[in-house]
Amino acid sequence: MSYPPETTKDQFQRMFQHLLVERFKLIVHQETKLMPVYELVVAKNGPKLKESAEGADGESSTAWVWAMNRDGFPIIPAGQSGVHGWISAAGTGHWAGRQATTADVARILTGETASGRRVIDKTGLTGKYDFTLYFGGVHFPGRPPGIEDDDNAPPIGLAVQQQLGLRLIDTKAPLEIVVVDHAEKVPVEN
Repeated sequence: MSYPPETTKDQFQRMFQHLLVERFKLIVHQETKLMPVYELVVAKNGPKLKESAEGADGESSTAWVWAMNRDGFPIIPAGQSGVHGWISAAGTGHWAGRQATTADVARILTGETASGRRVIDKTGLTGKYDFTLYFGGVHFPGRPPGIEDDDNAPPIGLAVQQQLGLRLIDTKAPLEIVVVDHAEKVPVEN
C-alpha cells in the first residue's frame, strides 16, 4: 500500500481502516468492559524516582538504544527522552528512563507484565524523572531452550516497588475495547 509522504498518522489510520472495511468487509464496534488491570501507585515509603534536571527536555523517542553502560543499562542519547530498554534471553530486563513521566512508566510496564494487563498511572506524580529498573522473570514465546533465569533479578512487581518506590495494584477498571462483529477470511480482490 502506498500513500503520499505528507500523510499524517491520523489520515493513514483512517485510510487503513477504510481498506480493511473494503477488502475484508470488516465490521466492528467499541464497547466499555470491566477488565483486569494494574494501577501504578506510589508505594508506602514514597517514590524513589530522581527528578530530571531542569531544562533537560529532549525529544521523546521509542527508537532502540544500542549503547549500554557497564551495568547493562541503555545509554539514552543526548536530546532524547522516554524509557528505553531490553530483555535478555534469560528474561531479565534493563530499562532506563530520562525525562520520563509516570505515564511513560505505566505504558512500558503494560508490555512487560506477564498477564498482558494494561497498567494505569494513578500515582498523581506530574514531574519528569530519570531512573533505571532491573527485573527478571519475563517469559516470552520463542525463548531459547536451556536458558536459565537470573535468580538475582527481582520479579517486575517487586523491582518497581524496591527501585522506583511505586507499586502495582491488581484491580479492575472499565476499558474501551474493539469488538469484531464480522470479517471475511479471504480479502476482496482489488
